[in-house]
Formats: sequence, C-alpha cells, structure tokens
Amino acid sequence: MIHLLTLLLLASFSPEKPATDPPTTPAALYLSQDQGAAWTTFTDGLPSDAAGGGLLEADGRLYLTTSQHGIFYMDAGDCEWRPVGPGLPQPGAVMYTAMAAYGEVVLAGTFQQGIYVSTDGGQHWRRPLFNVTQNSVRSLVHHDGLFYAGTDNGIYRSFDAGGTWTKLDLEPVLVYELLSRPEGLIVASQNKLGRLVGDEVVWADIMTRTAVNQVFPEGEYVYVVTSSKEVFRTIDGVSWEASPVAASTTVAASERLGESLWAGYRPALPVDVPAPRTTRIYADERGWVVVVRSGC
Repeated sequence: MIHLLTLLLLASFSPEKPATDPPTTPAALYLSQDQGAAWTTFTDGLPSDAAGGGLLEADGRLYLTTSQHGIFYMDAGDCEWRPVGPGLPQPGAVMYTAMAAYGEVVLAGTFQQGIYVSTDGGQHWRRPLFNVTQNSVRSLVHHDGLFYAGTDNGIYRSFDAGGTWTKLDLEPVLVYELLSRPEGLIVASQNKLGRLVGDEVVWADIMTRTAVNQVFPEGEYVYVVTSSKEVFRTIDGVSWEASPVAASTTVAASERLGESLWAGYRPALPVDVPAPRTTRIYADERGWVVVVRSGC
C-alpha cells in the first residue's frame, strides 16, 4: 500500500515535458487558402532539408524544382509531393533553374547543363544532343507553338519541342524571365523590361532598381516583382507603370494576388527568411503558394 502511494505521489510531481520550440528554419513551401492571412507548410513528401527553386502549374499538375533533391510533382486533388520519373541525373548532380510544359511535353532547364525533355508528362526524361550549352537556363516558356529559353547569354528557340535549340541573333543580354502573352513574348532582363518583336527585343523606357525576381500574368495585366519588392505592371508589354505603394502590409487588398502586391501586400510567413534565401509567391487553384528559394 505504501509502495503504491509513493508511485502515485511521484507521478503527480513528474515534471512536464518542455514545449516544442517553433521552427526557426523556413520550409521549402508555404500554402495560404485565405488570401495570405495565414500560412501553413506545404511540404508533405519532400525531404526535410529541401529548398525550393521554381514552381510550374500545367493542366492542374504542379511541378517543383529543388536545390539538391531534383524535381517533384503534385497532381490536382493530391496533397503529397512525388519525385518525377527516371532519366534525370542523380539528385544534387545538377541545379534545376526553370521549367515549362505544353501538353505532355515538359522541359527542365539547368545551371550550365542544358535542358532535359520529357514527352510523357514527366514519367521519363532525356537530354537532347543538340542542346543549350555553356549557358545557364533561367526561364523556359511555350509561345506560339514553340519553346523559348532565356539564358545568361540571350534567347534560344526550339521548333521541335525541345529536341534542338537555335540562338536568336540578339545583343548579348542576361534574360531572367520570359512570359507568353497574346501581344507577344515578354522579356525581363536584370533591370530591363521589354517584348520580343520578330527576332528583336524592344525594351521599354523603364529601369528597375534591383533584379527582376518574378513575372506573372493576372487578368489583363502582366506583373513584375523585383528582389527589393518593387512591383511593375503592363497591359501591352511596351508601356509599364510602377506601383506607388511600398511593400508594407501583410493584409491582402484583394482576392487577386497581383492586385494585392500592387497595393503593397507582402506575405508574413511563420518564420523569417534569412539572406541569401529569397521567396516567390504564386496563385494556384489550391491557394497562394510561397516558394522559399535557396538563394546564391
């Protein structure tokens, strides 16, 4: 009886387990389903140390490049990331920098290792022999039936779904982003914005203070966000305007991402994102998605 009483007393005075500290390292992805008011991790199926790269939505499927773990995908209605099929180098052997898709054709651009092609929706991959060489591929896009690649040394074009590539005869320029629009191909260099007309880029009379980080369409506008959170927009790719509002609020002004960024919205993630990591924000049918990128 005394022995039982002693055990009960010891149990009643057992120290409580310390509370788990909140994470201090940012996850690779965050998802908000309430226009950026609250954010949760969006990383089921990813390695715990994964850092995000780029996000591509194609026919309801999401593709995600990571810095050291290769490429993953998530189908519509699913909630777990899965690695794409065979044919790519071992994870960590190359750095994937850009993706594009049209139908079953999916392209993955790399840092100085060319472009890999899948013709069955990412199930199998190959590296074409006649490739983009000695250049880092920063952007890929399908435009007017052709694929285009923005690189550290201009723009390349493919007439055969990524099988071969030809460099456009342009001035040497570092191309950060390409975006297909009915009025033409939008081109973003480090601090310049323009449109491809024929085989020539017509640059707008506007310069960004810092490097272009992201270009995306929304409604009639194309929005550009720079690394210092400047926001620009255009309708025709020729005339651009800069947002008069600094990025200073965590409350979205609209259900539309572009309109909110234009009005000064900036996502407040659960943890700080330290330099040199950077973020990109996307609007998808699942909600708003922030990708935390590994940086330099």
